[in-house]
Amino acid sequence: MGWRRLEIVAHRSVLVVALVIVFTSACGSALGPGQRPGDPITVAAERAGVRLTLLIPQQTYAPGEVVWVDAKVENTNAMPISWVGGGCNFPAHISAKPPTAPAGKSWGGRIDDWKKRWLDGDLAEFVFIPESAWQNYAGGGGGPICTMDVRINQLAAHDTLMLRAGWDGVGNVQAGRGRAPDGESEITAIFPMGTLAAVDLITVKATIRLTGGFITPGQALDAALADDGFRRWLEQRLGEESATAPMQGGLGTVGAAWWVTVLQKVSGPGDSFKAYGVTVKIDALTGKTLSFEYVP
Repeated sequence: MGWRRLEIVAHRSVLVVALVIVFTSACGSALGPGQRPGDPITVAAERAGVRLTLLIPQQTYAPGEVVWVDAKVENTNAMPISWVGGGCNFPAHISAKPPTAPAGKSWGGRIDDWKKRWLDGDLAEFVFIPESAWQNYAGGGGGPICTMDVRINQLAAHDTLMLRAGWDGVGNVQAGRGRAPDGESEITAIFPMGTLAAVDLITVKATIRLTGGFITPGQALDAALADDGFRRWLEQRLGEESATAPMQGGLGTVGAAWWVTVLQKVSGPGDSFKAYGVTVKIDALTGKTLSFEYVP
């Protein structure tokens, strides 16, 4: 079991940097390609003879289901058109805006500051993982590794570009790649037609719904904090936190349970230290506290 902290890189407004991010970003986990009967979604936009179509096989997704989408770019003109690529040179940028996870209850003081450390990882945007990179991602690796260049491509007359990509519903990079909360998620596909000097972004959007998921990270923390003994223990430890006695820990799901782990190492004489820790296990579906394990 392990949790990884990931650095969230903010998108900048400079066009070249934005385009590099568009074609080099990616991260995610879970199952491979697959569809089930559902209500398919098709949205399209066309400009100057170029059509962008986004196809999603269903409208509702349960935990464990990967949101697979297809972006199709068609040049209906009798002449080639230019488009801006770079890095792995994927022909479209596909992203999801996960539902916002509620922060939950305010406990006041140091407790709220402690909660905020774990809830700051909510993603404003998740960039879909191309199918070609999915197996590496699903195996615990990251997304595709791309060069940091920008290039101009040509799409021949009456030619078509296709991109298939997936999202496993992740909505928080702090909480062990925790799934986004239930609710509506906006899916956006962008095709950067034109050149660096005159980029014309063709954009389409669709909405899907995530259902049947776990309680949110904030709700899991609130479930642990509802126990008076744990809350008093945490307040004491936070009151003694310092550069030589930092609070550490992790928040993530193991099976159908949230694990909230808190650890503090207090330095002593020489290289000695004393460790204080607790792991709280919360039922990820009901929010019921399953166990507390204290050290020492």
